[in-house]
Amino acid sequence: MLSDLNSTPLLSADLEISATHLRRAAASLGFALPATEDPATFASAKLRSRIRMRNNEISLEDIKGSLDASSFSGTAQWRTLPRRELRADLKFDHVDLAYLPREEKKETRSSLLPLDFLKNHDLNIMLRATRLDLFSTPLRNVSIPLSLSGGFLNIGDITASLGGGGSLRGAFHGRLEGSPPELN
Repeated sequence: MLSDLNSTPLLSADLEISATHLRRAAASLGFALPATEDPATFASAKLRSRIRMRNNEISLEDIKGSLDASSFSGTAQWRTLPRRELRADLKFDHVDLAYLPREEKKETRSSLLPLDFLKNHDLNIMLRATRLDLFSTPLRNVSIPLSLSGGFLNIGDITASLGGGGSLRGAFHGRLEGSPPELN
């Protein structure tokens, strides 16, 4: 639907995307998904949302989707002015990070993040997961606030409950530098 043509035009619509062979689909759009231990990871994805576009902003509202066996919901906005900014609030039911490579090579760590994209954007993202499996460690009620502004990365006040009792709290701070960008 197109509205407000006399002032600030607004385009709103329902969006539904479904992809099998996600690695191939991402590659055809110019994106490379991270290397994983299990080549079957990133097999399929689905997304349903209401999309709204106005001026220099695109919003996805009432997001419902899945990536492989994990489902997620939330909202996201992308703005181009005054600086490119991505805002999101996403909640996952279950995330299994066992698919990540276990090697500690610098190039492997860097390939897990889209550093070129991140260098030119600001981020304000809240990630939540009811359950997160970090290799063999189950975490519950995970909350990860993430912000990036001017190349400074702040993953602050990460909280989680440990599967066998207890809690986890921490933060990470870094900076994107250089060309090609590296996280330091």
